[in-house]
This record gives sequence, C-alpha cells and structure tokens, in this order.
Amino acid sequence: MSVFQKLPLPTFTERLYGFTIPHAGIIYACDHDESFRISLNGVPRVEVLDSKPYDFIASFDNALGIPGGTPLLRFNHVEVDYHFDGRPGTVTISVRHGDQTENVNFRTLSGDWFVATLSTCGKYLVLADPYLFECFEFA
Repeated sequence: MSVFQKLPLPTFTERLYGFTIPHAGIIYACDHDESFRISLNGVPRVEVLDSKPYDFIASFDNALGIPGGTPLLRFNHVEVDYHFDGRPGTVTISVRHGDQTENVNFRTLSGDWFVATLSTCGKYLVLADPYLFECFEFA
C-alpha cells in the first residue's frame, strides 16, 4: 500500500519556469507568461494571478526550478532522495516515510531541471520539471 496518493491537479502551464515550496497547502508558480496560485487543500485548484511572472517568482526567497532554490528533502519522519543527471528520461525518487520506502519514477521531458520537494508541513510531495508538475499527499 502506498504511503501517498497523487492529487488530481489540473494542467495549468505548458512550460513551468519556477514554483515555491508548498506552505499551508499553497504553491505559487509561474511560466514565461503567467503567475499562478495552486491550492492543494480540498479539491486542488489553480488560479491565474495578475502578476508579472519573473518579478513575481523573484519575490520569493527560495523559488525552485529555473531560480535554482533549495528543495526541502527532509521533514520529521519523511525523507526524499533522488539524482537528476540532466538527461531527459526518468528520475527515480526514493521516499522514506517512517519505516516504509517507496520509489516513484518521474518522466522528465526536459534536461533543463528537475526538482522534488516536500511541503513545509511534510504533508505534500511535489515533483516537477518544465513540462510536468505532480503533487502527492501523504496518507
């Protein structure tokens, strides 16, 4: 049995530029044209914001993706480990939750960047590259 489940997040961009570490069930993100507020609480939803994307994402201290911030890879009893070598293909993410370990294969469509991060509360896991953005919730 899996220790987490994939959230039904609607597609919101064709090429992601950057995003924030989830905090209180909220992620801020942008592509090259728009900025977004992603709510993971309840039914996941995406709201388009009226902010200029590059200025918007630069306003956050630790944005991930092109901005290159530092992901959160450990929170209490949850730990995430992976290696991304810059080639398109697949990244295997090892997620340890207490005494259980589960591997997730994430298809990377770009060699530009890949990030896995936990939320600041340890409830969510985000896997992203420029073309794919997935969120999981721990049971």
